[in-house]
Order: sequence, then structure tokens, then C-alpha cells
Amino acid sequence: MGKKDNMKSKKIKATFGAFITLISAIYKLVTGFFVGLIFMASGFYTFIIFICKMIYAKNLDSPVSVQYKAYRNMGIFIIIASIFFLVANIITLNDPPKDYGLVFNLIISAFLVLLFLLSLKGYFKRRKNENILSRAIKILSLTCALVNLVLVEKLFLFYLSNNLSFDYLLIHKIFILSISGFLVLTGILVIITYFIRYHKYKKQN
Repeated sequence: MGKKDNMKSKKIKATFGAFITLISAIYKLVTGFFVGLIFMASGFYTFIIFICKMIYAKNLDSPVSVQYKAYRNMGIFIIIASIFFLVANIITLNDPPKDYGLVFNLIISAFLVLLFLLSLKGYFKRRKNENILSRAIKILSLTCALVNLVLVEKLFLFYLSNNLSFDYLLIHKIFILSISGFLVLTGILVIITYFIRYHKYKKQN
């Protein structure tokens, strides 16, 4: 397989992965009508990740300078999505836990756990000829994994808060705010990394 065919194959795989993320986003948005704001916010977050993955697929064969700008744009999108997710969590932080039904929880959670594992796999996967865009994909996989982890915890909050002898709601609030804050910080770090690495690249070229 030639270099051109290899790049075409990578683009097809990246685009396919992006549309899988789009399906996940739609799934979460629809589920949000039954579960509430957090799932809606996670659906929005996942849709932003879909956009970022499309940026990745589009710029795989772009010049390095363009790839750096694509990386920067991904960072901006992550910050926007993360702030929205953080605000949604703050708004619903003191809402009483809801019982959505064990069967419903198990069905939704099974899908979310699968997404969580796939996201982790994407984060730890080694890629040949890693570049700044490969780094972005790893970051996107990590943030997706964390968002899905929050959703699973949210689904079982009613059972955890009612069956544990200690004040689990306090732990829940700390967990939710920590993850949400970390997501915002991740986007900021992407932008900082862009400025540092792009400045170094410009000096060398």
C-alpha cells in the first residue's frame, strides 16, 4: 500500500470513528429527555468531540503548521464543551437523586461502560508516526472516558446514596466538580501546549 493509499485509509478510519461518536452524542441527547440536564450536557460535549474528530480526519495530511492550528481549535472546542458541562453539573449539584429504574440504568450503563472502555483504549493506544494531532486524539479519548464515567455514577447515585452508611452525596459532589474542573483544565492545557510547541516549531523553521 502506497503512502497516498495509507493516508486515505487513515482518513476513512478517522471519519468512521467520528460518526460513531456522533451516534453516541445523539444517544445521550435522546436519553437526556428522560434522565435530565447532565445527559443533555454530555450529549453536547460528545457532539463537540465529534467535531474535533472531523477536524482531525480533515487535517491528517495537512502541513504541520495547519495541524498545529487544528490542534489549537480542538483545544478551544474542548474548553467550550467543558465549561458547559461544568455549569450543568453546578446547576444540578443539589438535585435529589432520582430512581430511573434498575433495568433502565443497567441498559444505559452497559452502553456507557462500553464507550468508557473504548475511550480508554483510544487513550492508551500507540500510534505510528505520532504527531500533534495524534496527541489531540488521545486527549479527546481521555475526556470522553471521564464524561462517560460521570454519567454512570449519576445513574446509580440513587442506589449509592440510599444504601451506603456514610454521606455519599458529599463524595458525589466532590467527584462531579473535580472531573468537570479537570475537563476545563485539560482544554486550557491544550491551548498552552499549542503556544509552546508552535512557538518552538516556528523557531526551528
